[in-house]
Amino acid sequence: MRWARAGWLAAALAAAALAATSCLPRMRQTPGLRPYEQRLPELPAGSVARDPVFTPVPSAQEAVKLTSPLSPSPNVLSAGGRYYSYYCQHCHGPDGQGRTPVGEAYDPKPTDLSAPQVAVLGDGELYRGMLMGRGHEPVLEATVPADRRWPIVAYVRTLARPAAPGPSRPRGKTP
Repeated sequence: MRWARAGWLAAALAAAALAATSCLPRMRQTPGLRPYEQRLPELPAGSVARDPVFTPVPSAQEAVKLTSPLSPSPNVLSAGGRYYSYYCQHCHGPDGQGRTPVGEAYDPKPTDLSAPQVAVLGDGELYRGMLMGRGHEPVLEATVPADRRWPIVAYVRTLARPAAPGPSRPRGKTP
């Protein structure tokens, strides 16, 4: 009799616990949020933005003509290296070659930023490539603040390996 009473009590407690948890929200019921899928609407005239102002990515034609407004001074390169470690290093690696666990998981693999083909790109092309790169969604456009972009471009230039002898095109010029 004692065991039967304990069994009934255990069953009643289990039923109460199951009923209590069924009314709690579940992760499978939580709506998915995809923060970088859509651009926010423009702010109404006269409003004051709380965050930095959105800087649009230049088109491919504009990028060819664009040059960095910063000279590669030690301060700029130091800041660029710090920003590179924040936003780029987890995929491209400290040497820019893309051999990281995160980078190896992507298809296509991250661009080898130390390759001679990258070194001959113009400043604007590097800038645009950083924000709109191949293979990844253009989340860096919304993630990397505008004031950190040009220092990263300057730092990426320091990762270049020497090019093989042969014709090359000047930075920022089309062939």
